[in-house]
Amino acid sequence: MGLMKNAFRKAIGNENITFKQLKEVLLEVEITLKNRPLGYLDNDIELQPSTPNGMIHGANISLPEDDTDKQDKVKAMVKRARYLKRCKE
Repeated sequence: MGLMKNAFRKAIGNENITFKQLKEVLLEVEITLKNRPLGYLDNDIELQPSTPNGMIHGANISLPEDDTDKQDKVKAMVKRARYLKRCKE
C-alpha cells in the first residue's frame, strides 16, 4: 500500500484533477506496480523476471499509446484552415 501511495503522490502532488484523470493515474500506477519484478534480477538478459502481471496474464501489460497529441494537431490544423479561409474572404 505504501508503494501505491508514494507513486500516487509523485504523480499527482497537490494538483486538482478530474475524476477521469484520477482513474487514469490510478490505472497507470497499478500497471507500473504490477509490472515490477517480484525478486532480484539476474544478469542473464534472456530470462524474463517474474512479475504479478506476468503470472496473471502471461506477459507484462502496458497502456495503449495516448492519441492526445494527434488530436491536438488535428485541432490546430482545423483552426489554421478556418483562419486562412477567413483571410481569403
